[in-house]
Amino acid sequence: MNIQPIGVLDEHPDWLNPLYAIFGERGIPFKKININTFSYNPQSKDCLPFYINRLSPSALNRGHESAFAFTLDYIIHLESLGARVVNGSHTVLIETSKAKQASILSALNISQPKTIVLNNITQIKNYISDLQFPILIKPNCGGSGVGIQKFNNLNELKSALEKKKIEIPLNQLFILQEFIQPKNGNIVRMETINGKLAYAMKVFTDGSFNLCPSDGCDTDRSKPTTEELGYCPSTSDTDVRFELYKNPPSDVVKAVEKIVAYAEMECGGIEYVVGEDGRWYIYDINPLSILRASFKKDYGIDGWGMLADFFINEYKKVVDN
Repeated sequence: MNIQPIGVLDEHPDWLNPLYAIFGERGIPFKKININTFSYNPQSKDCLPFYINRLSPSALNRGHESAFAFTLDYIIHLESLGARVVNGSHTVLIETSKAKQASILSALNISQPKTIVLNNITQIKNYISDLQFPILIKPNCGGSGVGIQKFNNLNELKSALEKKKIEIPLNQLFILQEFIQPKNGNIVRMETINGKLAYAMKVFTDGSFNLCPSDGCDTDRSKPTTEELGYCPSTSDTDVRFELYKNPPSDVVKAVEKIVAYAEMECGGIEYVVGEDGRWYIYDINPLSILRASFKKDYGIDGWGMLADFFINEYKKVVDN
C-alpha cells in the first residue's frame, strides 16, 4: 500500500525539528518542502493530499524575501487541486498583514492599541496628534520584532523623520500604533490548536520586540549570525523569559477563540498586553506559532506533542477516506 506523506511547507533550518522528531517516532511519513529551493509547475495536477503550512513572516529577515508570496501562490494552487492545507491561503493573508489583523480585531469589537495604517512615510505628520506617545512604527509584514521602532515623544519622532532614519521596506505598508506599557513587565502569548486554547505563557522582557518562543532563540537572540541569520535576527541585547500562565482571564480566552474561528486559524499564537490602566489589548495574530519545547520538562506542557496530535488526526481524516 502506497501511503502518501504529509507535505510540510517549511523555510527555517531548525524550528520544526521537534515536530519532525515526533513524526519519526510515531511512524508518520512526511516530506519537508523547503520553500527556499522549491519550484512547481502550475500546469501539473500532481500533489499530495495533505499539507501543513509552517512558513513564518520572519523569512523576510533571513534573506528569503519572496518566500511568502511564493508560498501563497503555491497554496492557492494546491487548494485548487483539492489538497487539504492546514492554515491555508486565507490564513496566510492574515499572517502577512498587521493591517488585516487590526481590521479583524475591529470587526470583532476586541480591544486593541490605537492603530493607523499608512503607505507613505510623509503621511506620519498627519496623524501624530491622533496618537499618544510612546508610539511604534511597524512594517505591515514582519517577524521576530525586526523593523519595529519605538518613539517616546514627538521630538524623537521628528528627529528621526528629519534625519530619514525611519526605513520602510520597499512595497510595504506600515502602521503607527500606540505603545501599551505592560503593567507587570510582561505580555501574554496564547497558543491555540484546533480552535481552542492549548496553553498560555507570560513573556517577560525589558525592551526587546523579539519575543520568538523557540528555545533555540534563547542563545542567539542578541547575537544574530550572518551565516544563517541565526534563529531570529535582532539587535537587542535584552533577556526574554517565558513562564507558564496557568489561568488566563476567561474573557481573554473567549476573545482569542473568537479570533481564531473568524480567521479560520487552525493553530497559532495570539499576543496581548495588560496596560497600566488594567485593561487588556490584543495586538498580534500569529498563525505560525513556534512552541516552547522546554515547557514539557519545566511544566509538563507538551505543546509540540499536542500540535503533532492535531496534524496527525487531520492527516488521517484525509488519507483514510
